[in-house]
Amino acid sequence: MAAVLGALAGALATAVGAFVTARSSERIHKKQARRQAYTSFLTDLHALRQHLIICTEMITLRGPAGVASQGSAMLDRLDEIKGLLQSLDRHLVTVALEGPDELVIDAAAAMAHALALRNQLYEWLIDVQRTELPRAEVQGAMQLLTELEASVGAVQRVARRHL
Repeated sequence: MAAVLGALAGALATAVGAFVTARSSERIHKKQARRQAYTSFLTDLHALRQHLIICTEMITLRGPAGVASQGSAMLDRLDEIKGLLQSLDRHLVTVALEGPDELVIDAAAAMAHALALRNQLYEWLIDVQRTELPRAEVQGAMQLLTELEASVGAVQRVARRHL
């Protein structure tokens, strides 16, 4: 009888150990997936922010006509911005699945600010005859950059808290 109880206790201990190990492994895997999703999203978000800052500065300092004379540099940056927005959109799906609501809201806000700024850049470039931009439009673009910076910071803070 003691041998049977000992065997049952050993089997139970082995089963509990396997269960705990499996749960721990699952938690580690989920944390790694979440870290990878956040890292990919933030890496692309930072690159997008940099391109938007450079494009905004180029246009606001030189005016649309001045930028048009620079050739394809601005178009190359806008193509890069387009690719980064597409990549961010794909990453946002994973972030939404892995992250808390607060992170998803901040990430979506960052993307909305980036899209609005990108649209402003396109609008400015369409009218290449203008040598100067209206002060209100420049201030609006600078406000979008400020809001983008705030959103990027919020995404970083929330991501760090949830890793």
